[in-house]
Amino acid sequence: MSASLHELADEYVIGLLDEAESRDVERRMRDEPELEAAVLAARERFLEIDLTEKPAGLSDSAWTQIVDRLGESAGDDTVVPIGQARAKRAASGVPAYWKHVAQAGMAACLLLVVGLGWIASRPAPQFVAVLLDSGGEPQAVIEAYADDHVVVLPLENFAVPEGRTLQVWTKPNTPDAQPVSLGLMEQIRRLSLTGPDLPPPSQGQLYEITIEQEGGSPTGLPTGPIVGKGFAKTAI
Repeated sequence: MSASLHELADEYVIGLLDEAESRDVERRMRDEPELEAAVLAARERFLEIDLTEKPAGLSDSAWTQIVDRLGESAGDDTVVPIGQARAKRAASGVPAYWKHVAQAGMAACLLLVVGLGWIASRPAPQFVAVLLDSGGEPQAVIEAYADDHVVVLPLENFAVPEGRTLQVWTKPNTPDAQPVSLGLMEQIRRLSLTGPDLPPPSQGQLYEITIEQEGGSPTGLPTGPIVGKGFAKTAI
């Protein structure tokens, strides 16, 4: 799959395309399986930000500090960049509506830049598993890496009885393999777990989350109700 196809998929998912370009991508996906696969992969990569990040805003005091700092480096004869000029006008009497629009735009840009930089800098998972409950509803996503570490991304706020805990398991695709604990989930949030020394993850490998007694399963194997389970798919 070409790099340009991945770039187009990323731009579509992030929302950088205009309305006509987005419609064109959607039309092409019906006839181009590779483009559809690239869009699905991009959605999985950006899922973490969608699930964990909340819209950011700037308080009035933070806005004032930004404007003051911009003003420190711009004297009367200085050519002020457009962004700084708008900030100065907002602080000196532009209607509050436009001030809030500028705040929202700045916050969104900062979030996008930080998020994209973070995604680009971290290693990509080898496999991804979507864990479903007994009704087929997605409960969590697991990203599996080659160094025995996984990232768990809960999609639901699981109801865990008092005195119980969630435990994450995998079953390597090796002869006579038994489920192996990757660790406990003490809180319902994005979690990175490093399990014991295991064979590299592989296509179709089982991952699941169960409810166990506090401290984890006493037998070293899953004993409680299954919250969700799924099988690894190669990360595109």
